[in-house]
Amino acid sequence: MMRSKTRGLLIALMSAFVLAISSTGANAGVSTESPSGGSAPTDVDTAASWDCYGDSTPSSSDDGGRNMYSTCVSSNDDRVTAYFHAYDEIFSVCDWFPNGHHTVAKLTVGGETYTRKSDGTNSCISYDLNLAEGQAVKLEVRTSSSSNAVDYTQTGGRT
Repeated sequence: MMRSKTRGLLIALMSAFVLAISSTGANAGVSTESPSGGSAPTDVDTAASWDCYGDSTPSSSDDGGRNMYSTCVSSNDDRVTAYFHAYDEIFSVCDWFPNGHHTVAKLTVGGETYTRKSDGTNSCISYDLNLAEGQAVKLEVRTSSSSNAVDYTQTGGRT
């Protein structure tokens, strides 16, 4: 186990990394805008106003592990991001979308889904999970729990 001070530093660095990735506006070649249906949108302008993407990269600290992120950016530069760090199994949810709702993220590992939400706008919260090594990981981020939310799912992670 890492010492508490080191763990806190790791979580702070991951949050900064997520913010840096989210603010680049770089698109990994994948774009999916998919409202979940329902009545007229209350927390999004239109599905077309969001660009969603993600990526999975090898972990430099966890042999065989793959880090990943899923993010959606609005035409107004509002953002929601979820991040999985393979080393120490840290799952982060970040919310920079002032819609009055919490960003929701789902991490699916070995058939089990962990659902977490942000603390609210302008927040990034990390959860320390204890997962078995070598499992495939899927990560979903949603603008909110509303039926009108925009969501994006990234695959390719590994514990």
